[in-house]
Amino acid sequence: MNIFHLQPNDIQKLTPERAVEIFRSLLWAEATRIGIGRHLIHVPSCINVGDGGLDAVVNNVKPKFDDVIPTGFSGYQIKSSDLSPKECKKELHKKKNLNDNLKPEIKRLLENIGTYILVLFKSLTEEKRIKRKDEIIKDLSKNGYPEVKTRTI
Repeated sequence: MNIFHLQPNDIQKLTPERAVEIFRSLLWAEATRIGIGRHLIHVPSCINVGDGGLDAVVNNVKPKFDDVIPTGFSGYQIKSSDLSPKECKKELHKKKNLNDNLKPEIKRLLENIGTYILVLFKSLTEEKRIKRKDEIIKDLSKNGYPEVKTRTI
């Protein structure tokens, strides 16, 4: 398996560590394509350390194209498997408890009018992808962020 010749089955078998590693490479390649510096992208390898809810952050950029990396601040939560719509909401909260506050880095991202992006290394139908995104939007709205920008990829 290499990044240029992935099959759907390869993607679905990734460990959490490898998913972050591959997504880092994809973000760096995208940064080069759209004309932003790689120094504006932070994707640490230490996935078992508290990250405040984000596995990758892109700092206030103005890309030539708004595809994988949107304009402004963006934060990515990377998962090597599928999450149910409810699990997607739990990822936003401390201790994955829907009654608890939002995780600090997610809150900081939203306060800076950033885009929250959930990356699932699982093949989903469009209907399932939209359900997950809608649940995230509803939960963030309920928590004081009604005009949130979010994506699920």
